Amino acid sequence: MHPKEAIKIYQDALELFERDGDFASAAVARAEMANVMRLAKKSISDVEEYVRETKQMLEREILPGYAATLNILGLVCYQKRFEEEWKRGYWLEIASDLCEKSMRIGEIIGDQSRIARAGNALALILDDQSKLHRDKDKNIQAIKLLESILPKREAAADLRLCFQINRNLGVRRKSYQKSILMSLVNTPWGDNTCYLFSDL
Repeated sequence: MHPKEAIKIYQDALELFERDGDFASAAVARAEMANVMRLAKKSISDVEEYVRETKQMLEREILPGYAATLNILGLVCYQKRFEEEWKRGYWLEIASDLCEKSMRIGEIIGDQSRIARAGNALALILDDQSKLHRDKDKNIQAIKLLESILPKREAAADLRLCFQINRNLGVRRKSYQKSILMSLVNTPWGDNTCYLFSDL
């Protein structure tokens, strides 16, 4: 098939997909058409511009929904840790990976709200991992993450999630302080430590 014919087929398909609002298929058609243009030795700057437009279309139309889906799937896996307690570490690892990916996509497309939502979910998961593995570093990570995403949430003007982040931040800090006290109590001089902190 001649490249011109292939390009025409992709152009026709692209128009149909865009008319129907099928942006995922439209993006694939655009990418394939750009590849045919490249192979046909069309002006590389034209091909580059076309591919960049396709990338922008994906970022605008597809990635926000994909990021939201990853985050929700991460939260589903986070909840599964209760259903299969013996696989708790496994589900937390999967949940963490999904929410991290969602957050990275938010950073790529500059979606402050998405970064904050995924970050809030990830902080919950990190906190659970810190309890499971008795790992204070995970708790510190959760606190730092919540502190870093709060301004993004405020910028997105979502008061409900601002409240959730502040609440989670308070819970994580208390949990961390408690874990420090417990580690002090478990030292050879722990009884005295308990006495010292009894008024706190």
